[in-house]
Amino acid sequence: MSKGIVFAPNVSEETTHSTLFVKRYGVATGEGTFKLPVFLEDFSDSYNSQWEKQSVFGRSDPMQFYGGTQRSISATFALVAPSVSFAQANLSLVKRMTQALYPRYKEGAISSTPLIGLKFENFIREGNDYLVGTMGNFSVTPDFESGVFGKQDYFNATEEHVIVSANENNPKKQKSITSLVPDGVEIYPKIIRISFDFTPIHRSTLGFTGADGVFSESSFPYLNSNEKEAAAFQIDAAYAKLMSEIDKGREMINEVYKERKEDAIKPDTSNFIPNDELNKTPNAAKEAHTAPGSPAAHSLSAADKALVSSIDNEVEQYHKFIQASEDEAVINSFFAHIKKLEGAKETIVNR
Repeated sequence: MSKGIVFAPNVSEETTHSTLFVKRYGVATGEGTFKLPVFLEDFSDSYNSQWEKQSVFGRSDPMQFYGGTQRSISATFALVAPSVSFAQANLSLVKRMTQALYPRYKEGAISSTPLIGLKFENFIREGNDYLVGTMGNFSVTPDFESGVFGKQDYFNATEEHVIVSANENNPKKQKSITSLVPDGVEIYPKIIRISFDFTPIHRSTLGFTGADGVFSESSFPYLNSNEKEAAAFQIDAAYAKLMSEIDKGREMINEVYKERKEDAIKPDTSNFIPNDELNKTPNAAKEAHTAPGSPAAHSLSAADKALVSSIDNEVEQYHKFIQASEDEAVINSFFAHIKKLEGAKETIVNR
């Protein structure tokens, strides 16, 4: 074994690695949740649709009944160590990964099966959460050809002699230092590869739903931020179209209001008698024309009645708009229009 940290080309402590998040369900969070600094070397994600075939008399082809789609993931990751401390940490993480494959016991009986959750970049996950499933074949392959770390990677003989001599009068400190150093039989590979087969158990129902036939999980099977942005653009476009339709509706309502207002304040000339004609009318006719209870004094003309009815219908429509709307500004605007229409109606009735 040679001393040093050079183990593979173009790999150092500054090299950016990915992270494999692991969660073992059924145990304490501190024990069951950990993460591994990894480099992805191989990845396969396969889907197998299950069909039950049944031969039917008189048919050349069998009837087929859908039984589900099974997903299986195979992956190989490399844990790479630029120093002996990294190599020790990697071996500890691989040990925890291996232990996670065993059940939990309580009073001699299995109380928790090894259900595993994985999360890796945008390829192994369920939405923003762990992808839950069971792990079948799991293999650990140390790459001994790339070298290992051992005791000599901590101190050379001179350095060890200096440390021991400096702490001769402090056995406790000397013991605590030497306990961190591996003995002659401990080796730590610079590269460890882990491979596994993983069968997901999706928590959501996968498939096309609704009248439009939209897939139930937009992030399945791989998270893609561009698709999220496209969906956001579609929502923005739909909202802009809706607001445009609302604005057009407001313009139409304003136009109708202006027309109704002009009709409301326009004098009714159907029963109008010019002054000179009225002066020529006998006194009895004048009194009959202006007396209380006469058609000119208290009854509405047919045109006014039609106008009042139209205003009532318009007010009713505004009330329906108010019930359907959730926009406070729009509701206040409708109430203002109703107030104006009721004022116009009062003018017509009392004139």
